[in-house]
Amino acid sequence: MRNAVDPPRLDPEPSRWPLLVRRIAILVLSVAFVVSIGLLAGHVHWPDAYGYTCNGKCLVTHMLESYRLLEGGTLPEAALFLCLWLWPLVLGWLFSPRMWTGPARDRIRPMGDG
Repeated sequence: MRNAVDPPRLDPEPSRWPLLVRRIAILVLSVAFVVSIGLLAGHVHWPDAYGYTCNGKCLVTHMLESYRLLEGGTLPEAALFLCLWLWPLVLGWLFSPRMWTGPARDRIRPMGDG
């Protein structure tokens, strides 16, 4: 029990290091995700070896034609298919407001004894 003379304890400012480390990790993983799509596409010669070409901005076309990757049955083709269909989920998660704001500042505190 506190003495009436003691000043009230203030919670220290939460550290910003965990949020900074999380943001750096997300950035590194995002770059790795994009690089893996490029490497897998180069390895399986996507889209040229699958009967269509696309010049310019054609991510939606790649997604719509990606069923052709599953016809081959190899692991790199399946991984590229998975990466092509995971990117909307990854982007939605990355740009969600909760991801960048960190934990809530005003948490409910337990009531005192008195």
